[in-house]
Amino acid sequence: MTIAPGYAYEKAPDQDHFLSRQKTIELFRQVLAPIATKRGKRWVFNQSPLYLKFLMGEIDYECTPWGSPNYNIFGWQKPCYMFSDGYAQTFREYMETTDWEKYGRRSGNSKCQDCMMHCGHEPTAAIDATSSLKNMLISIRGLG
Repeated sequence: MTIAPGYAYEKAPDQDHFLSRQKTIELFRQVLAPIATKRGKRWVFNQSPLYLKFLMGEIDYECTPWGSPNYNIFGWQKPCYMFSDGYAQTFREYMETTDWEKYGRRSGNSKCQDCMMHCGHEPTAAIDATSSLKNMLISIRGLG
């Protein structure tokens, strides 16, 4: 099973029923806590344990929007599939012409402030999984 929180991205038809970042963290703490403590039913998620810890607010990750690029009939979608900031015809053009500093929470971009989507944060978790022996062990052991 794969999970990711929705948020009020600009093209979402219903902007009023999405959770804020803090409410998302509270929800995922309630949902994932029994799994993390090995109480209750064991669900198997097709995501890194570090990403799940991020969803519960235990780790703070910045988005890596180029980590899950989207390609469609229009080309490479900039910067990720949640935005409509243009397309590049080649992957090189995508990487070299996208102003990556304009995206992610630290950028101040209002569109990114509540985003915790897998497309940008799971790649960050994957990078972090190999940053230390501790994180490698967490990745091997799983959430619990």
